[in-house]
Amino acid sequence: MEHRVHERLEPLRKAYDDFLSRHPSHVQARLDYGSFLSELHDKAGAKTQWEKVLELEPQNPDAYNNLAGIYSAIGPAQKAFEYCSKAIQLNPSNAGYYHNFGDTVYVLRKSAMENYSLNEQQVYGKALGLYSNAFHLDPGTFPSPGTWRKPIT
Repeated sequence: MEHRVHERLEPLRKAYDDFLSRHPSHVQARLDYGSFLSELHDKAGAKTQWEKVLELEPQNPDAYNNLAGIYSAIGPAQKAFEYCSKAIQLNPSNAGYYHNFGDTVYVLRKSAMENYSLNEQQVYGKALGLYSNAFHLDPGTFPSPGTWRKPIT
């Protein structure tokens, strides 16, 4: 099944490659292509596209945010924390960046403890603070308690 999906998406990959061969400095196409490759579990290909974005546009917060996700999966954790922070520094009003940073801190909590010289409870507090920032910036993207599904009994 996975082979058939990749086979069906190959023309799209080729279209991205063709477009970027004609327009190698097209930042949005590289961001989108990186996302496409990431969805196909091609982390190396996605990383290459997003790093190219940073070569073309060193202050692009989306590229930092996306690369932080890659580094949170493959390491080093320090790079994930650094890139999350950089994305927020460049665009402090993007709720998604805070949410992603919260996820990164929570998932990589042992590394976060070491990186930030925190104990485990403090790391949880840091993650919750990041989630809180995300919620305050864009409360509409998070379900309110009244909309949560109740478990089936």
